[in-house]
Amino acid sequence: MDVKRYPGFAVRLTVYAFGHFFFEFAANYFIISLIAPQITSYPQMITVLLLYNICDYGLQVLIGLLDDVVHCNHFLAAFGAALFIIGYFSSPIPWLMAAVVGTGAAFIHVPLGRQVLLDRPDSYAALAPFVASGSFGVFLGRKIGLIHVEMAGVILALALGMMFLLIAVGTGERTGNADIESSRLGYYEKYSTSYQFYSLGYNIHPDADII
Repeated sequence: MDVKRYPGFAVRLTVYAFGHFFFEFAANYFIISLIAPQITSYPQMITVLLLYNICDYGLQVLIGLLDDVVHCNHFLAAFGAALFIIGYFSSPIPWLMAAVVGTGAAFIHVPLGRQVLLDRPDSYAALAPFVASGSFGVFLGRKIGLIHVEMAGVILALALGMMFLLIAVGTGERTGNADIESSRLGYYEKYSTSYQFYSLGYNIHPDADII
């Protein structure tokens, strides 16, 4: 089933994939370029990494449940973008920045992934570019962070732009998604939470080598 929306599916998928790439890039860049230089001990490093991963992957379960109620994928993702901006200004406190940016990443992962599935409900192929773009963002964010390229201003500007773009693309979201969500309610509501728990265990990044 091809769902007719505005803008079209290809444009929307490009926005979601770029968002996943960009925010994974930003998170890893922030960790390496802003947080890592402030780490003074091994316990502090472990604390920061645990906070980031718990906030990013642990909160996905709760965000999924919230989105099951409010059905506002784009607005939740836009809130995630805002958290990246707030996280940057929290950089003098490494553990706080890790928690805020990790929470922002969780608000990107769940709503945008859900919207990709709703836009093409009879095919999982669209998840491939969405997921792969995030992996590339992790890789590139680490590489750019390690060579100490100054990109904080660019990241903040793009995060702000993505926030407004997601809101614009999400106009009329609740109406557009209503028929698909109601038709899948029984199966989706039954299994979505257990899948989130599975994702929590599967997706934790091996970040211990980046600081």
